Amino acid sequence: MLLLSEAVAEETKPHGVSVTAVCPGPVPTEFQAANDAHYFTQRLPKFTFVSPERVARDALQAAERGRRMVIPGGPAVRASLGPNRYIPSWLTLPVSKRLTERGGP
Repeated sequence: MLLLSEAVAEETKPHGVSVTAVCPGPVPTEFQAANDAHYFTQRLPKFTFVSPERVARDALQAAERGRRMVIPGGPAVRASLGPNRYIPSWLTLPVSKRLTERGGP
């Protein structure tokens, strides 16, 4: 999705249209309970959780500034989630799989 958003941003830039991809980490909402996803969120570091209000505020600020991508939250969240974009998928996919499997770590 991120690469698609960046491509659309580049394509629409000459027309005065900006595109901002919002890439939050975990957001504590009723989604986890409704989808029985607590097994996944319990494995994540709590400092990576960002409130829905913070996600909305950071997303709007980034869009107003014409940024192509934003990771909502403070510096600790961005430092922990941001590098994922640059790590090879052969390294990140097994970790993601382990985190999302039921009965994992």
